[in-house]
Order: sequence, then structure tokens, then C-alpha cells
Amino acid sequence: MSKGFWFCITFWIIFTFARVLCHQPWSDEANAWELARSFEFGSILESIKYQGHFFVWYFILLPFAKFDFAYPYSMLIINWAFCFVALVVLWRFAPFNNWIKGLMTFSFPFFTYYPVVARCYSIGILLLFALCALYKDRLKHPIWYANIVFICANTSLMACIGALIFGGILLFDLFKQKQNKDLKICLGIAVTCILMLLVQVLNVKYGGRPDDKIHGLTLDSFLLMFPLFPKFINAIFIGIFVVGFGISLFKDKLILMFLSVIYGFLLMFFHFCYAGDFWHWYFLYIYLICACWLALDRNVISDKFKKATVILLGLLTVMFFFELRYEIRVFQSNSKNIAEFIKENRTARFVYFDIILKSTLPYLHDADYDLAYYEYSNRQKDNVEFEKAKEYLASDKETYFLWSNCDEIEEIKGKNGEIIKLFVAKNFQNTYCIYKTEFIKNK
Repeated sequence: MSKGFWFCITFWIIFTFARVLCHQPWSDEANAWELARSFEFGSILESIKYQGHFFVWYFILLPFAKFDFAYPYSMLIINWAFCFVALVVLWRFAPFNNWIKGLMTFSFPFFTYYPVVARCYSIGILLLFALCALYKDRLKHPIWYANIVFICANTSLMACIGALIFGGILLFDLFKQKQNKDLKICLGIAVTCILMLLVQVLNVKYGGRPDDKIHGLTLDSFLLMFPLFPKFINAIFIGIFVVGFGISLFKDKLILMFLSVIYGFLLMFFHFCYAGDFWHWYFLYIYLICACWLALDRNVISDKFKKATVILLGLLTVMFFFELRYEIRVFQSNSKNIAEFIKENRTARFVYFDIILKSTLPYLHDADYDLAYYEYSNRQKDNVEFEKAKEYLASDKETYFLWSNCDEIEEIKGKNGEIIKLFVAKNFQNTYCIYKTEFIKNK
């Protein structure tokens, strides 16, 4: 490894690991831990169907979650390690110069999001990079390659489509080279993979999707691709990148097919199924890295177009240094801080008015706390039904309401003059608030 690698990776390790140690998981991270913790044979698919992700990440967490081992650090460090190894594979095997690799290392996806937020994505990126690194030797070790495809496809839908294309290329090449024995084994792995995916995908429930995630793609979805710039500048940049990569990769039909199928599938998914968040959209960038990696390794395009491809990829990577979508719910969930307040008032009842606050649950396994969840469609205090809220009040202990916003509200009024008075007991960065309640009967 070069001096550039050691400099970049040392800096990366220090800063990302420090952030990992300070990170408090948000609800999606905590929920994966809770699913693994409550896992019983025969029930995992019943749980996964509400999550939209596949089994690999849950099975990795399983031994740690079952024994409540060092939450959240065990989960966070596992995820961080996958992202670290992915970068090592990138530096060791990708045919890019050190400047491009350094830019990628400190881009928002690899420096800020994927190594810190413990989801199923880092392992998928690692396996996609491994498939790129082993691509040239796939026919020498087809069984190993097929197994990597199987595992990668079962990490997340974002990684699945790329993994399946890698698998399809492998099967086609085995057939073309008449490696019949390997072809039969890899076909068996492929069929098993497809069946496993179908069992998980066909079981998914979409009912819990937030309203803002079901509207599909709009023009703004693209014109806000680089949020630092106004829309017309975004349109210019997107046009330059689409035309530029199209021209530079044009001679390599396999790579154009690879990108076209993946982008087509993901964009249709974002439009018809789930609009996605920025961490889903970054897989378009991940697959572009993979495509450029393969294009340079395959030597189908000329040196002139190789240079153009690398320059475009470098410029695009620089654009991802200026990411403004730093969501508080993800990076500053305050889940541990909220859980500490609950522990300090362990004799009280706590009513959650937003599912995102369930991020506190993994911290609360040390005792039997009185927790409840108020279910309603529109997560605004103005839409809380008095009679329903009244049912959650404890008669023999204090009751606290937890909201994921801190809009000023002093009371919830009933029809007969009854009131639930609300007093702010704890305010977390004016984003998450805990209200102490007082029930006043009709005089």
C-alpha cells in the first residue's frame, strides 16, 4: 500500500471511529438489534417483512443481540469494520489513482454516513467491491464468487440488483466456457438465492411507509441531487455527467448494460415503491464506482476514454463533499439520552407518540419499564384524540408523553371540560421533547 493510503486511512480511522463511539443509534438501527434479539427459528421472516431488508445483517447481529452484548458499540463497530474493509479493498484493487481513492475515502458516503450509521449497507458495499476485485478471476474460483453473490444479494435490495447482475454474468461466462460442473453448482446457488429472495420480498408489508416516501420520483428528486447548488446548476451538472459517462463508457457494452439495468431498476423502485432516503440514492454512486472499476479493468475502452472516465468520477466525488442532508433523526437521535431520563424516572409511565422514539428500547432491557406507544397516522400533537390519550394516563404514577418535535403545546382538551396539561420536562436540542402530564377533571 502507498503512503497516500496510510495517510488517508489513518485520518479516516481516527475521525470515523471517534464519531462511532459518540453515535447514538436511531430507530432503524435500534430496530434491527431488537429483531435480532427477539429472533426465534421460524419467526425471522415474519419480522423482516415489515423492514424491507434481507436476513444477512440480522444474522450478523444475532449472537451479540441475543446476549445484549455491549449495545450499541458491538453493532456500531461491526458496521464500521465492514466499511473500513470496503475502503481497503477499494485502495488495494480498484484501478484508480490515489487522488481519486482519497477523494472517495473522504466523501460524505464513506466518511460521514456508512461507517457511522449501523445499517445493512456497509456489508453490501464491501461485497460489491469484492465482486469487482475478483471479477477478473471469477472463472478460476466460480463457486466462491457465486457464494459472495448470494450473501451480497441478501444484504439489502440496494445491493441485491447489482449482485444478481454479477451472478448472471458469471453463469453466462461459465456456459460460454463450457465449465459444466461449475455451472451446475453455481446454478444451484443461484436458484437457492432467488428462492430465498422471493420468500423475503413477497412477504414485505408496505403499510408503515411515511407519507412523504410514497409519492414517487419528481423533477426535484434529480434537481436536488447536489443540494449545495441551485436547481439549474444541478441540471447542468447532471447533464454533463450523464453525457460524459455515456460517451466515455460507450465502447464497453457490458458496462453500459450493467449501469442501465441497475439504474433502471432502482429508479423504478424509487418511483413506484419507495422514494428512498439519501443513503439509498448513494447506491447510484456506488454502482458508478463499480462500473468505472470494471471498465478500466476490462480494457475495452481506449486510454483516452479511461482518463475521461476517471476525471468525471473524480469531479462527481468532489460534489459529494458538500452534502447538506445531515438529518438530526439519523445523526443526533438522542436515544441514549432519552433512555437515561427514563431510567432516572423508572417508576413513571412513558408514552411514545412517534415510532422513531423506539430507538431507546435497546437501552432499557435492564428493568421492566412501563412503556406504551400511541398509534396515530399523522404525527402532530394537534391530531391527538383526547379520549384516546386519556386511556394512556396512569392513575397511580406519573405519566410522561414523548414526541419527536417540540412545538409549543400546553394542553389537550376534552369535550367535557377535561384537560391533559403538558409541561416540558426535558428538551433535547429542540427536536425531541418529554412532557410531564397532569389530568384535570371537569369541575
